[in-house]
Amino acid sequence: MPAGRRLVAALGPRKLELARERAAGAIMMLVTPGYTAWAREVLGPDATLVVHQPV
Repeated sequence: MPAGRRLVAALGPRKLELARERAAGAIMMLVTPGYTAWAREVLGPDATLVVHQPV
């Protein structure tokens, strides 16, 4: 699968960097809104960020 269509399940900083460098973005589950904002900063504005936040 091409990197432009791949998402990485990522929570930690190293996995987010991997998602930024080698994939189209990241998937995260059970994270806080603050963590989501930090992940967006790490990934950059053009990456896909899929987030599951329980309400």
